[in-house]
Amino acid sequence: MKTIDFYYDIVCPYAYLASTRIAALAKDTGANLSYQPILLGGVLKSIGSPIIPMDTMPVSKARHNMQDMNRWADLWGVELTLPLEHPRRSVHVMRCVLAAGDAFVEASTAFFAAYWIEGLDITQPSVCIDVLERAGLDGNSISEKATTDPIKDDLKARTQRAIDLGIFGVPSYIVDGELFWGQDRLHFVAEAINSQDLSASPLGREPCLIPHSTSSSTTRVHLHTSGLSKSKTQPNAAAQPSSTIPCSWARCSRKLVRPWFRSTPFPRPSEPTTAMTSNDGQHTEGPTFSSRVSFP
Repeated sequence: MKTIDFYYDIVCPYAYLASTRIAALAKDTGANLSYQPILLGGVLKSIGSPIIPMDTMPVSKARHNMQDMNRWADLWGVELTLPLEHPRRSVHVMRCVLAAGDAFVEASTAFFAAYWIEGLDITQPSVCIDVLERAGLDGNSISEKATTDPIKDDLKARTQRAIDLGIFGVPSYIVDGELFWGQDRLHFVAEAINSQDLSASPLGREPCLIPHSTSSSTTRVHLHTSGLSKSKTQPNAAAQPSSTIPCSWARCSRKLVRPWFRSTPFPRPSEPTTAMTSNDGQHTEGPTFSSRVSFP
């Protein structure tokens, strides 16, 4: 069974978007999911990139980035509200994630929602404590532990290991030593898990369809390539599975021209949920997100 190493920082909007789909992708493809919290500011500093990329962008590109976030949030039915003072420093909140110990996935989910849905100032320890308490965790204990040297050193070491692996931003994923970056690269992650030849991916394929056998509940799922060959021939009807189910991590609300989305829209649930997975492979339900998207 392959493993997805998912590198993220709470204050990255695209890491937030990826966090709403990565657990479902792991479940659909039968992969283990290993969450790797790191400090994005440390990564950007190490490679000489601006700590606040938007400060160096032309106005047109900054505007497009805002529209892009909006489009992805709408596409996946995820609520996303850009905090007024974004980006905020994430040092303490990422230390809190590590200090949460075995509950770090629950802590990450809570902080993502607090920042990207509620727009809370997660630089404030009191806010972090409240967010953790609402998630059913011991906020005071976790926030206090986050200020200790072992936790500080752990975050530094994790960030440095990510840099050594060639990671330059988040969200990033590593599968079998291969690096993927961006919430819009999840289709490549899925193909890497299923040992697909990425260089031979034809544009007309539909990797969002998964062969599903009703005869066995333990049948391993694999990405379906619609029978297309490198020469882009028409799908072979005989090669089609008897039934298919859509990948929950790739569900969209409208028709798109994308090789990794279906040619017809997926049904959009009124209250989509996020499933989170811990290192032991257990899946737990995250918060429910509404389909509204707003930018103050």
